[in-house]
Amino acid sequence: MGSVFPEEIFLEILSRLPVKSLMRFKCVSKSWYFLIRDPRLGELHLLHHRSRHLDSLNIALCHRSAPRLRSYKLVGEEITRWEQNMFGMDWVGYGPYGLQIMSCEGLICFVQDEIVHVCNPTTGELERLPRTCSFGPLAFGFGYDPTRKEYKVVRPILCSLVDEIVSRSEVITLGDDGGWRTIEQSVELVRGRPVTLNGVIYWMSKSKLVTFNVGDESFGETEVPSIFKDNLPDGAMLVVLHGKLCLVNNVRHDDGWNGELHIWMLKDRTSNLWTKEYCFEPHRCGMPWDVTPVCMWREKIVLQHKGYRFFFYDLETRTFSEVRGDWDRLPYDLITDYMESLVTVKRGDIRRPLCLPPCGTLERNKRKRYEGEQKKKDKDVNLS
Repeated sequence: MGSVFPEEIFLEILSRLPVKSLMRFKCVSKSWYFLIRDPRLGELHLLHHRSRHLDSLNIALCHRSAPRLRSYKLVGEEITRWEQNMFGMDWVGYGPYGLQIMSCEGLICFVQDEIVHVCNPTTGELERLPRTCSFGPLAFGFGYDPTRKEYKVVRPILCSLVDEIVSRSEVITLGDDGGWRTIEQSVELVRGRPVTLNGVIYWMSKSKLVTFNVGDESFGETEVPSIFKDNLPDGAMLVVLHGKLCLVNNVRHDDGWNGELHIWMLKDRTSNLWTKEYCFEPHRCGMPWDVTPVCMWREKIVLQHKGYRFFFYDLETRTFSEVRGDWDRLPYDLITDYMESLVTVKRGDIRRPLCLPPCGTLERNKRKRYEGEQKKKDKDVNLS
């Protein structure tokens, strides 16, 4: 295609198209196939679509007792089923450590017991990572290094031996054949679902947040709001809203039936400045009191209740509304939002030089091949 457009301009144009359209272009020719899978296009596509005002929101759901990864699309005020059973996988008979699901920059990482898969739900690619060398409670993190443009899975491990408690971690880079690497750094016992923000993975521990820098593979700590300095509540959770790390806590009233949703936002990590950004009572609007946030979308907080009811909280009007839709309404307990992307999860270097001919040249080549095949057929007929 270099004879019509410079390579950089051509990639820039394609990076602004929807993933589904680009996936269809893979069938044009071998050159187009490698182009759509080129990491440079995937990176550009992420860059453009990360900052766009998206028309729809993608949500992946999974249920522990009947584990299938399903995806739904939220458009306007309605949610619709997008994919009934992504990748055709059923996780039956999983071990004592259960399931975990995380998303980051267009990819989803899900862990079945101690088996780790990374997938791109938009392109349908699925990669099973090597099994870790350690056993213990299920604690994983999934993050992206924006500097080196690498995805990594990390596993903090705290296990009790005969006469000591051993703390260490394992990390693996997606696409690296080196397997899991050991990090000899002491880490507190972590709990809850982690979140990733700006190249850092966050978990909750007993009274603080444990952090992992995806780039330099180092652990650290972040203080929580002073009200939680002695002990984080069991129902607390982490979420990213407005591009900021938030700590969510449901506070139940004395009657046991109603409560408040408190959302604390980390305004400045350097000075450890937390503010109570939102505080509302869902039950006053006819919603269950124990709803939890999923993500932000269009200046609205998307909330869920036990995975089968979804709500909006409009930050401008400070009103609630329930998301309409026709879906199976099972009580999903593993929920994550994800962004459509072209990022590949397969190993190996798929980069190829861009040597695409203009579209007119493609058509001429097709016509020449067709005419050549027809001449060959006519010749075979005459010989017979």
